[in-house]
Amino acid sequence: MDISKVKLLRRSLSLHFAIIAWLTAMLVATGTGSFFLPILIFFVSLSAYIFVDTLEWFEVGRIGSYLLMTIATTIALGGYIYSAFYASSEAGQLLAVASLLVYPEAVLFLQKKNLRIFEQLAVFLLLEMVVAALVNDNILFGMLLAPIMILWVSSLFLFARYATLLNIDPNIDQPIPHLAELIYQQFRRKKSAAATAQPMVECGIITSQNAQGSRVSRRLLQSIPIGFGAIAFAAVFFYLLPRTSPAGLSQPLGLTASSGLPRKLTIGGMAKLKMDSSPVMRVSFTYAGKKTVYPMNEAPYLRARVMDSYLSVSSYSRSQNGEWVYAGMTSFRKMPTIEAVNSLRAARRDLVELEIDLRRRYLPTLFTVTSSYNSRPDQQVKLRYDYINSLLEELEPMAVPSGKFVVYKFGAASFQFGRQVPISPVTIGDSIRERMSFERNRVRLELGFRGMQELDAYRQDLLSKQGVPPESVFQIAQTIENDLMNSGKFTYSLDLKPPADPGVDPIEDFVINQRSGHCQYFASAMLAMLRQSGIPARMVVGYHPREYNYQGDYFAVRQSDAHAWVEALFRRDQLVGTSVERWLTDDAYFWVRFDPTPGLAGGDDEIIGQDGQTLDYAEKLWKDYVVDGQKLSTENSLYAPVAENGKTAYENLIRQMKALKAALLNGQFFQSGSGVELAGPLLVLVALTVAMAFFIWRFIVLLPQLAPSLAKRLGVGKPAEAIQHRVFARTMKLLERIGLRRGVAETPSEFTTAAARTLQPSSGAEAASVGSALSTLTEHYYAQRFGPQRSQSSSELERVQGALDIVEQAVTQEAGNGRKREQRRESSR
Repeated sequence: MDISKVKLLRRSLSLHFAIIAWLTAMLVATGTGSFFLPILIFFVSLSAYIFVDTLEWFEVGRIGSYLLMTIATTIALGGYIYSAFYASSEAGQLLAVASLLVYPEAVLFLQKKNLRIFEQLAVFLLLEMVVAALVNDNILFGMLLAPIMILWVSSLFLFARYATLLNIDPNIDQPIPHLAELIYQQFRRKKSAAATAQPMVECGIITSQNAQGSRVSRRLLQSIPIGFGAIAFAAVFFYLLPRTSPAGLSQPLGLTASSGLPRKLTIGGMAKLKMDSSPVMRVSFTYAGKKTVYPMNEAPYLRARVMDSYLSVSSYSRSQNGEWVYAGMTSFRKMPTIEAVNSLRAARRDLVELEIDLRRRYLPTLFTVTSSYNSRPDQQVKLRYDYINSLLEELEPMAVPSGKFVVYKFGAASFQFGRQVPISPVTIGDSIRERMSFERNRVRLELGFRGMQELDAYRQDLLSKQGVPPESVFQIAQTIENDLMNSGKFTYSLDLKPPADPGVDPIEDFVINQRSGHCQYFASAMLAMLRQSGIPARMVVGYHPREYNYQGDYFAVRQSDAHAWVEALFRRDQLVGTSVERWLTDDAYFWVRFDPTPGLAGGDDEIIGQDGQTLDYAEKLWKDYVVDGQKLSTENSLYAPVAENGKTAYENLIRQMKALKAALLNGQFFQSGSGVELAGPLLVLVALTVAMAFFIWRFIVLLPQLAPSLAKRLGVGKPAEAIQHRVFARTMKLLERIGLRRGVAETPSEFTTAAARTLQPSSGAEAASVGSALSTLTEHYYAQRFGPQRSQSSSELERVQGALDIVEQAVTQEAGNGRKREQRRESSR
């Protein structure tokens, strides 16, 4: 056999495994956010391929590999223990599990490749694929999975060919002795100056090239259906396996949510948010009760928080900026039904359903719009609504579903002709408590900013020049908004300068001195001048997205879309005869939205196409249809019950695993009433697994006897050297006891003939008997090895067993004679 071709095959298989290892580590890295493992495995596998497999300059031996794996395992376990019990980071735990697989892979790559090394690499890589599937829920997983599967199928063909060649000639893959054998040989070399221990028994039989080629072709043909079966199984397994990132399992202890919109908003603090282009959510609009896309003609306003109180700069702390907070009362109740917006439907408002696809890291804040109602009472996320501020209640940690995204839907009657109506009626409950809460909040919205004398002077001068009468409160609001937005005196900028006068409040300094800032400055300035004019007003903080994905029909909301605007409270009679009169209903009070920030109204407020919208839409489809089956579970499809039941089962499994971990840490696992529901099913699962493994093992053992032809085709059972040649293997073991070992180039017939001469006793009849017994055993080996597969008769078995008994007696006698000769030599010294 051409050994150079065998080495080429071995190098090709090593290269396949190296690429698979690197791509699989990349999958783990995309889910955990750490790229240390792919960098490590890349350099190790590349170095091993060049210096170990190709140039053959060095290799790590068995003892060295044991030492390195022990060190690697200790490091990985230490990282896991730290992440599980000290840092409480599930991302760190999964990364430690991946390290526990990647570190041994690196050690295996540095060893001389043989069948055992390739088998171990395959096992570690498959386990790493499982870890990668658990930590990934993005489209990159699917993109990398395709080339990985192709490489796996190609590796399967190469592995089958290599295993076939090994069956034909075991000499191409010298077995590595076990650790005990290595220690024994090392002891013998130190104890005596004898030759190096001879190699273990090898039964290599080299056939013709034609036989080799036919067997390789047969194995390759058998590998084709296995390859297609592996791809089909992987596809089904991947599609049904729930995948979630570490952040999708639970919030790590000691960390806070990164909402991007804090409860307290310092003047100028929004600039950092607006310079961050990280994606926050996707928002789609459809007609309520339909799947038809609702066409938006301008960017929407998505509400997150309301700020009603301003903490001005303290005279004792001139270095601190002013701060907006909410100090009013909230009244979260069950979200209203569609009947609550009947008056708006009568005013020809469009009923629109919004779908918010929010990234988990921005929880617990939920986003909404004005005049909302509950269009999906049965959805997983339960919505509670604040009627006073038109906000949704933040999600409790236990109410957050698993996954990196939280999806919820609600209806709204605040749109008309593709635009968001700038006016919304105030819903006041019938109870005395709700009326008192409204009046208390209304009074608070008129307070503050009396001490900003320069700002008040600027306001009075503006209204005087425009000739606005004091009683025209809506015209006052419009005049202030127009001055900030369209007069040209103020510019929009995120490059904020230090205050011209540190003793002046930032809002007053903006209007009088700087006149350059972002939305928070403009909204604060307008709100301050409205309250100085006696008009109740508040600041609303949220997102005002403009990027639209035309392929997926949704708005792509980023952190840079964070925005602040103003809402002013008016009585119904104050709005009659104004530009918003056409949207009035019979309610007593209305909120009117004002956005004084320049560059965000008129033509500059138009919707623009999202950059890279194809990739973003593909990622959304991946998440909806593959990761959690959300779309399939909500549509009429055969997959719906599977997706829904699988999602519930996975969440229950996570919950029970956490309970099991808590019980183990508290020492309550075996106590009654510990609340761990997983212990019983876990024991049943272990018992069923053991029973199934036992039955499979017995089936594999009995199949060659029950159906030899089928077992041969399936390749079930032990190799021929282990089952068909057990008698001959026993013969070889007996001869080893007296120091007889078969050479590499020696055929079985040549070896047994030489052994018969060594075992010749004094009696010629006994010598003939031993030679005949060895000849019988050799013929039996050839018949079983190369003859047709058939069951043996009882007479054949008796004859073979008799021959084996003769050889055993002869070996025992020769071993005794050898001891006697050794004793005589010792006595003669």
